[in-house]
Amino acid sequence: MIYGATNVLDRALRRRGFAPTHHMIPVPLSFDPKGECGRLFGNHLTMMMFSLTREDLADERRAIASLAEQQRAIVRDKLDLAMSAALDLVRVLPPRLYHGLATLPFGGEFSSLIFSNPGQIAIEDFAGVPVVDAYAVPSVVPWPGIEVIVNRHRGALSVLLGYFDGLVPETEARRMLAELRAALFGEDI
Repeated sequence: MIYGATNVLDRALRRRGFAPTHHMIPVPLSFDPKGECGRLFGNHLTMMMFSLTREDLADERRAIASLAEQQRAIVRDKLDLAMSAALDLVRVLPPRLYHGLATLPFGGEFSSLIFSNPGQIAIEDFAGVPVVDAYAVPSVVPWPGIEVIVNRHRGALSVLLGYFDGLVPETEARRMLAELRAALFGEDI
């Protein structure tokens, strides 16, 4: 999914005349044990930062191998725990200051898109009423202005492409959604 979503974004950027050498993709990682989150609101997470190069995007197997190796390195080097401490520190900062600190080391935006797959949503009923469908809908952050959220509930998979109006025109977002659907399901556009 990360590979497909990043490829869709890369095509959109190339249509705009911009072809970055690589994409940075922050992926939230929950500290909750699988299937054991008892709260309805809030989270207990950290971020993993992945990178896909232009060469990775040209070869799906290479991209998947690169993502797997990056994930192993993040866990091995305990970067997930270090990122959690950093997130705790910046949580109290005003948004403008946080954005400045986050983008300073990169000389610009620190990610190409935000990708999230929070796992199975474990809610069977709400206020005594059975829940038929459930999915997370976080607010879209203005930087970078595009996010792909994957949810699972009762065996069903849903994919949400969120975009920040003004940065991404609706027509472009609809095209990206069609391209993502085609990538995930092998459909023609």
